[in-house]
Amino acid sequence: MLRRSAILVLCCASVTHVALDWVYRPWAWSVGACDLHFADSFTNMTSVLIISALMVLAEGRILFRDDYGKWLIVIVPVASMIAYEFMQPLLPYGRFDLWDIAWTFAGGFTALFVKKFVYDPRGLHKPDSSLNHQESS
Repeated sequence: MLRRSAILVLCCASVTHVALDWVYRPWAWSVGACDLHFADSFTNMTSVLIISALMVLAEGRILFRDDYGKWLIVIVPVASMIAYEFMQPLLPYGRFDLWDIAWTFAGGFTALFVKKFVYDPRGLHKPDSSLNHQESS
């Protein structure tokens, strides 16, 4: 169930990213839409969701062993995108943008929502006592 949820989130976030890139961004730029720089920065928001879904696919059982691991699927993508934003001035094509950081945090809140209501809607992924028992044996 967790794996299917992660695949669903990965597909939805990827399709949303491509649709925003191919349809919304050109339209917003052509009409000069006042969208709080969403057309420029949505990539950070969708990237947080994509990184989070990839983490769940790669290490889902390990991440959901305890509450600390559950928070990593929100913290790591946000921290990595913020670190990338601060490294932008060092790249030949990049520039630092506070709107990218703001939309990264919006992606973090969305990832938190997905963590709570999609990956673990009923709190089903509790620490597995059988794993702890095997480790102590």
